[in-house]
Amino acid sequence: MKKIFKLGIILMAASMLNTSCKKESFDINQNPNSPEKVELSYVFPNAVQYTGYIMGNYFQIWGGIWGQYWTQGPTAGQYKAWDRYEQTNTDINRPWSQMYAGALSDFDYVETEALAQGNKNYAACAKIMKAYCFQYMTDVWGDIPFNEALKGASILNPSYDKQVDVYKGIELMLLNAISLIDLNSDQHPGTEDVLFGGDMHHWLEFANTLRLKVYLRQAYTSEANRCKDSVMAMTTRGDEFLSTDVSIAYSGAQGMKNPLNSTISALGDYNLLASATIIDSMSSMNDPRRDILFKAASTGTAKGQFLGLQQGAGENYPTTSSTAHTNWSLLGAAVGGGQNQADGAAANVYLMTYSETYYLLAEACARGWAIGDGSVEYDEAVNGSFSQWGLAPADVVTYLQDSRAAYPKSGSQADKLKSIITQKWYSFCGSQNIEAWIEHRRTGYPDFFKSSVSSTLGTGIFPARFVLPSDELTRNPKAAAISKTITDKVWWDQN
Repeated sequence: MKKIFKLGIILMAASMLNTSCKKESFDINQNPNSPEKVELSYVFPNAVQYTGYIMGNYFQIWGGIWGQYWTQGPTAGQYKAWDRYEQTNTDINRPWSQMYAGALSDFDYVETEALAQGNKNYAACAKIMKAYCFQYMTDVWGDIPFNEALKGASILNPSYDKQVDVYKGIELMLLNAISLIDLNSDQHPGTEDVLFGGDMHHWLEFANTLRLKVYLRQAYTSEANRCKDSVMAMTTRGDEFLSTDVSIAYSGAQGMKNPLNSTISALGDYNLLASATIIDSMSSMNDPRRDILFKAASTGTAKGQFLGLQQGAGENYPTTSSTAHTNWSLLGAAVGGGQNQADGAAANVYLMTYSETYYLLAEACARGWAIGDGSVEYDEAVNGSFSQWGLAPADVVTYLQDSRAAYPKSGSQADKLKSIITQKWYSFCGSQNIEAWIEHRRTGYPDFFKSSVSSTLGTGIFPARFVLPSDELTRNPKAAAISKTITDKVWWDQN
């Protein structure tokens, strides 16, 4: 089906709490080959909200566990298999179908209708969001339907494109979107644009930053030299990059709650605890973000202190009244934690951040893809992360005085890349979990990840991709031919 519009998706999102407990139930047009015409101002914000739900719930949880920010608590078992690095084909039916049949189809509808109406700016916004969604789809699944996707009844079983070709397609999609943007036009989204309020300058910055990320993702591939030339051209030309966070705000009211918090409030806050990997690292560096991203233990011998649970160790603890999940640090309200707490329900979902922009620019400099040594960009990236959580510039100064956090200006390229990606990992905790896991796969940093003690893959082996969903394997005969295991690397993962 090509054009699917879900009126009231914001209210529906609160009921989509579990990736494995309920069957799909979408409010879709009865005749997919002759859809109703719907105002762009209704379709577009709902598509963005749908994207936020996927990024802030499914991908946030997977990335949180596999990125070693969070781990399964000992008194529950919702994510026990994920902590063991097990993923069934039914686990991820929802994010796949909700991205293709939900967000991507709606953005495709907006693009087509906007172009028909001569509203190029609106079409550009839709294209940029399609590029954003497709990149995450290919980054977690590898080869995906791209060129034949979203074609409706004319192609019910789309072919799978190789990831290298998907990336080239995303690049062209962004270039085309940029060519459509007219900063002087009064014809553009308005207040229904929940990301930028119709500010096309920010949309242009967003598109440029996504291009930068697309190129750097390919740094270890045969496309590296071409990507290097593109980045150098962008930075030399003075292309503008994100000057603000790309985030979705939630009021906390019924139907407008942070998607992770909706899940926590329904299932309990005992499923996700802080991983010892992140807590021990942040504590050793006196990182003030720890106190915002997590809560201190409220019971047990560590009461009042920050304590992480060893990755995957939760299932080894006896489930008794003496093993309370509150003996360890829980997720902070700022990232959507807190069962039935207003602050957690009103936490933002971040699609991309100002901080990420400067980590990308720092990496470009460190690789010689842009002018400079990367130190200015690195410091600004850390500053952006601290500012994101309401910390003061003085906190950044103190933090960067630690030699472990300071940028190694005189170090080798490897030293610089290690610092950049490691600090990016700290900065993404609780806000861009899936991106942190993706970057670990691409670069191998941080290099202090520990195997889950309940891993079924073996010591030192980590998940390298998502498996294909069972619905896709059942419905599309072309899926089985490219199906991979959880340890098969995607194309850009050359480390």
